[in-house]
Amino acid sequence: MFNLRSSPLNRSKCPSRSLGIKWLTRSNIFFRLLSATFIMFFSLNSSAATLPNFSAVYDVNAYGIDLGEAKQSFNCQNSDCTLISIAKPSGLAALFFKDSSVETIKLTQTDNEFKWLSYHKVGISEKDGEKIQKQTTLTLDETHGQIWHKEKQKAWPIQANIYDLMSIVYAIQYNKLNNRPLTDLYIQDNNFQDKLTLTSSDEVESLIFEFSEEWIDALRYTFDSQNSKIELWLLPNYHYFPGKIRVTHKEDDRAITLNLAELQKIL
Repeated sequence: MFNLRSSPLNRSKCPSRSLGIKWLTRSNIFFRLLSATFIMFFSLNSSAATLPNFSAVYDVNAYGIDLGEAKQSFNCQNSDCTLISIAKPSGLAALFFKDSSVETIKLTQTDNEFKWLSYHKVGISEKDGEKIQKQTTLTLDETHGQIWHKEKQKAWPIQANIYDLMSIVYAIQYNKLNNRPLTDLYIQDNNFQDKLTLTSSDEVESLIFEFSEEWIDALRYTFDSQNSKIELWLLPNYHYFPGKIRVTHKEDDRAITLNLAELQKIL
């Protein structure tokens, strides 16, 4: 994603509509969330739920500025899956921010697991009118029991339930769909490996998006680690799809927020 180390949308065309969180009482939306849970439960037909192929677009905000879009897609051929995110600045932000990136994540998805295999990022920045390309490659090397950073020639131990910062979001969705615990998750960054601690879950909130005139029910989850904090808003009425994602990098206290720009399309 944009070359930021890690603020809801603030579109100029809709200045009067705050896209922050509207707190509702649990009594107002409890039964809607309960109904969504029951529908999801019975639709699974007592079998595991897997993520369908989809495409989605998120608006990216950092430093309180709307930077551009991140277009994501998830495609599986049998159990072999690829998650791709293409991020680039747009609008006025494109005049000041030149960074863009393509992230490609390989995973295995079955009825029993959602397993991370590799991460590859091609980041393009511009300096003095010259484009500079930087690559990051992380690979699960089960033969040697390690996660290998090709460019840095560095290794970390393999952990169960480990994901990069992008795929962790969909791993959490997968676990939620299958009523699996959200504990014992790990983050693999290009600089560190952290265990996530779930500090809050199932916090009932409501969000508003530009694709809907109605407030949409959401459940908020917060994870903490040594180097980062992850806040995630899942939409139970849309198969717990991530509606909003915020990642804060603790070292410089900078956050990057992704807000769903349009409902995901099932491919």
